[in-house]
Amino acid sequence: MVSTAGRHRLVPRLRNKVIRSTQGRLAPLFRRVPYLPPAMTFDALPVVYKPEYGGPAEGILEIQVTGAGGGTWTLDIKPDRLTVTRGPGNRLPDTRMRVDSRTWTAMATGRIDGTEAFIRGRLEVEGDIRLSIKLDSCFGGH
Repeated sequence: MVSTAGRHRLVPRLRNKVIRSTQGRLAPLFRRVPYLPPAMTFDALPVVYKPEYGGPAEGILEIQVTGAGGGTWTLDIKPDRLTVTRGPGNRLPDTRMRVDSRTWTAMATGRIDGTEAFIRGRLEVEGDIRLSIKLDSCFGGH
């Protein structure tokens, strides 16, 4: 597991690599990584966020990751930015997602997209599906 200090050193380097080598997509950068702690993927989301990915969806998305490195993260999706906070948000979410950490890592690394995970029953979505589609686009789906 990567320490908080290690993540703070790693995130700026990842930001530059993501922008240069992947045109803002997260999956190509991490495709060869066998395991990626969920916290690191959430740290990278604001870096790779592109407003045009996934259409005009806007709202609060709460993601509950179970298993190793799991927890709850809240994403505030706006037309011009994405804010990620650890834990439940102050407002009720428009969409809730539940996923195990292995599936989350597979989604983040491009081994499976959100639609496939949903169809296989590995991802549960409640609420506005457009927000989960927008998130899937950040990982290189759609």
